[in-house]
Amino acid sequence: MREWLLRGFALLAGATLFLYHPVHFTQEGIRTVRWMRAGVLNIVARVSPGGSYIVVGVDEADFQGPRPSPGDTIVSLGGVPARAGTPGLTDSQYTPRPGMPVDVVFRRDGVEVSTRAVTRRHDAAFRGYVLSIQILRFFISLAYLAVGLWAVLTKPREGAVRAVALFTFSMAALIIALLRVGEIEVVAAAFVLPGQETLHQWLGSFHYFFGAFWLNFHLLFPRPLIRGRRRSAAAYPLVYGPVCALTLLAGRMGSAGAPAMLALLAAQLLIGFALAMMRRHRSAVPLERRQLNLVVHGSGIGLAGYGLLISVNLIPGLRAALPETPEMLWLFTSLLLMLFSPLAFAYAFGRYRLLDMEARLRRGARHVLVTVTLLTVFFAGLYAATTLLLRLTGLHGHTATLGAALLLSLAFAPVLRRIQASLERRLYPERARLRLLVDTLFSPTAMPPARTTFVTLLQDGLRDSLGISAALLVQRRVETFHLSSGIVTPVKTGDRLAHALEGARPLMVDELLATGRIDPASEEAVWLHDQAIEMVIPLIVHGAVTGFVGLGPRSDGEDFRAEDVAVLGALGSRVALELENLRLMNEAIEKHRLQEQLAMARKVQERFLPRDLPGTPGLEIAAQCRFSLEVAGDYYDVMALEGERTLVAAADVSGKGAGAAMIMSNLRASLRALAPAARDLGSVVSRLNDTIHHDIETDRFITFFVSVYDPVSGCLMYVNAGHNPPRIVRRHGGIEALPPTGRVLGVTPGLPYEEARARLAGGDLLVAYTDGITEAMNEGEEEFGEERLDAVLDACRGESPATVVERILAAVESYTGGRPLGDDCTLLAARVV
Repeated sequence: MREWLLRGFALLAGATLFLYHPVHFTQEGIRTVRWMRAGVLNIVARVSPGGSYIVVGVDEADFQGPRPSPGDTIVSLGGVPARAGTPGLTDSQYTPRPGMPVDVVFRRDGVEVSTRAVTRRHDAAFRGYVLSIQILRFFISLAYLAVGLWAVLTKPREGAVRAVALFTFSMAALIIALLRVGEIEVVAAAFVLPGQETLHQWLGSFHYFFGAFWLNFHLLFPRPLIRGRRRSAAAYPLVYGPVCALTLLAGRMGSAGAPAMLALLAAQLLIGFALAMMRRHRSAVPLERRQLNLVVHGSGIGLAGYGLLISVNLIPGLRAALPETPEMLWLFTSLLLMLFSPLAFAYAFGRYRLLDMEARLRRGARHVLVTVTLLTVFFAGLYAATTLLLRLTGLHGHTATLGAALLLSLAFAPVLRRIQASLERRLYPERARLRLLVDTLFSPTAMPPARTTFVTLLQDGLRDSLGISAALLVQRRVETFHLSSGIVTPVKTGDRLAHALEGARPLMVDELLATGRIDPASEEAVWLHDQAIEMVIPLIVHGAVTGFVGLGPRSDGEDFRAEDVAVLGALGSRVALELENLRLMNEAIEKHRLQEQLAMARKVQERFLPRDLPGTPGLEIAAQCRFSLEVAGDYYDVMALEGERTLVAAADVSGKGAGAAMIMSNLRASLRALAPAARDLGSVVSRLNDTIHHDIETDRFITFFVSVYDPVSGCLMYVNAGHNPPRIVRRHGGIEALPPTGRVLGVTPGLPYEEARARLAGGDLLVAYTDGITEAMNEGEEEFGEERLDAVLDACRGESPATVVERILAAVESYTGGRPLGDDCTLLAARVV
């Protein structure tokens, strides 16, 4: 029953604030616009103990007659008595527009003086200040409200969540009901809801419970401090009883009740903070310590802003004594600090990235405080310098003010940067060590290290800088991730860890497990546990995860510090880029080395092809071989045999590149060893087939044509082992093909190959070629084909072999449109003379 009541109360409070929030700020917006359009007199005054306005300064341009001087007393403005607490110029009953004349009566030395002034628009800077305060009120109250609603709707059964929801609702009520911008309060609202005043009173009373909600929260977060339902029930009267009693007695106590209420709030806040610090110190779970750290720091900063806010009104005479500019800075700073509290709660209960958020909170709070302090010093210096300059020179107007402001502003930014850097060095020495590591690893004057050297420097530097037990570099290779030693890890590209790394921020492993972003039972989670990795730093290049750096626990047993997160994130991006550059550099070196080797291999292979043809009695021969890559698998040869015979061969190894070239060289060596001693080409090819089969892989083969021409008999003996049919172009007409006489080489051992014969007459032409000629394609993916080859051969009948070879290659190049060769091309032409 109690749980339902608490849950219902939290939902009712949240729903009421959620519905009233847009109504209230619509009213505030209309009031602000009306106030900004109203006119004002630039009279700076202070309130005397008797309630009179004593002039501090005026703008001469506002007055058409005598003007008040410092020390004079304002008697009335526009017929309205000028007394503290009475309506002013922007009252709902009297709102002059800019340019309206206003009768002013002031008293000087006991004599009342009447004059007339003309209203002007509010100062632009002051209008900007009021508008910014209203915007801050809107967004801060909305942030508190959103966090509270999110908490109570997502986890309504958890007591700690309900407590934090009620705490945020009470802070939203404070900003809505009690925190007002006094300058616009005298402007009438555009509309008023029935019962709105009662609602404001309820919200004001509800706000005083935020100390109790805060204390209740720390009794339950991150785990209940009081065990047992009876003990838990007994704690509620101790937490909420005093504030309920003071709220009920507030009407009777009047103004005397405010100090008692504030004292109670302060006591509850201090007890809550003490509990959080105690539990943070005693907790053995790093995740709980980080949650408590974030809540203490974030809410502490927010509540410090609340303390600044109310201190102006609590300390007697402080607000009246403050000049306008420091007062504005005071209020603005208070509101900015209050914004940290809902952000801290959102991260403490949400999908954890606690170290990152804690670092942002600290950095933001430090920046706000340092900036506000320096701004206060700046304006104080500006005021003092202007006063001194006016006194020494006797000048009037804005020239002296602008000159002093310019001089001070030139020195302001460098001073701010130096103070920030000095604070960082003194408060966070680990960051200084990490920055030193970054400077060492990525010094622009240092020579690029080898990859192994860089990895060693990185891992050793991280261990020394952070005081951790180990640092592991893990890099992606295709679909898996490997250690720098080459060992494969269970992490794969499609796993949850790889997906979490895409956020490009350092991640705590326990936070990933607690939020379900990594399955605790998965292989990657088990591996992370076995390697004692507590933090992972993503390595990302061009939006793709290339690996990560895993950091082990700190040697002193402490958790990682929030201040290290930003530097580690920047280090990760630079490490990823450096590793990528090293990889590309190594690839370039390897590619250059390979290109040098291939160029050398090309030269060697070109020497295998006969550049200077031997004497060929009865034949005129020309040949060319064009490589599609650095080395080729095509081959031709011309050998002089005994009896003035000539051997002519052409071959094509399947595939391209270095592998095909090596097989080709083996074929050449074997042919030159076997051919001179044998008189039967069939036996030569059979022995070549057995040798090739033994030396090459099963998916490789060779098409091979070999022939021997005897000039005495005019007979051409040949074997065609699966090669493109060579052509015999007869001098007096006709083209004959020499079809295969056996299977390709290297597939099946022990095959017999038969020798075939053809007779050649004077002027006949033998043309052997590889499939790079007939399979060359144009832009339409159509092959050159044997018909076009025969047409070229028929057109150059009677031409010399060299001319025939050039004409065929030119026709192929024209047909393909000059596209790069898709395969090696070899041509050999031999004419009988």
